[in-house]
Amino acid sequence: MNADELERLISRLESLPEASRPVDGHIAVLVGFEKRTVDVIDPKTGDRRTHVQWVSPSGECPATVPSYTADIDAAFQLAQALAPGVAGGCSWTPEGGTALIEGAEACEASTPAIALCMAAIKFKMAQGTRA
Repeated sequence: MNADELERLISRLESLPEASRPVDGHIAVLVGFEKRTVDVIDPKTGDRRTHVQWVSPSGECPATVPSYTADIDAAFQLAQALAPGVAGGCSWTPEGGTALIEGAEACEASTPAIALCMAAIKFKMAQGTRA
């Protein structure tokens, strides 16, 4: 993903009122998942339809995209993938969540998982701008 795509992804995350599987898919592409389309023939009717399958970074297919925006553990795995060995933190209140990864700005969102996703992506962006 280029810087503009990352900015759009951050904007989507900032505006999410709750978890979003479509946004999880965009995050998955960032960490190396790929989408493939395959033609599937219904054995009962013989009808052909196109089906989307995800391929994991390790090549596993079909793969399940983690629920980055819903699951704090998946968001933590994202942070570890984008900022390995870097310190960070996450907190929450009844109103939402906040996250910070060293070297990037703090992020606030509707949930702690979404905030941690944003912090990880902002860290990646900050690293991309350094010489």
